[in-house]
Amino acid sequence: MVKITQFCFVVIACAIISGCGSNLEDSSVPIVNDILQRELGNDAAECLSVELGEEFASDRYRAKAVMDNGRMLDIVVHDMGDTIEVTIPYDE
Repeated sequence: MVKITQFCFVVIACAIISGCGSNLEDSSVPIVNDILQRELGNDAAECLSVELGEEFASDRYRAKAVMDNGRMLDIVVHDMGDTIEVTIPYDE
């Protein structure tokens, strides 16, 4: 996997959601895939699912993206009502 250092990639995508929980998790999957495809191209693993963790700020959740290569990717999901913001922090 291509090493990317100290960047946070943020994609804000319009999503039709009716609240939190599984709809938020399901709506985050294509956003994660879009970010990975844009940044890593064809070498990117595919996100299969998102598991929400703790809410650490108002409508912001630590989460894990479950990848098709067996790895888990730390992400942050921000529920903004009718849009979702997904952030993938890359470490050195």
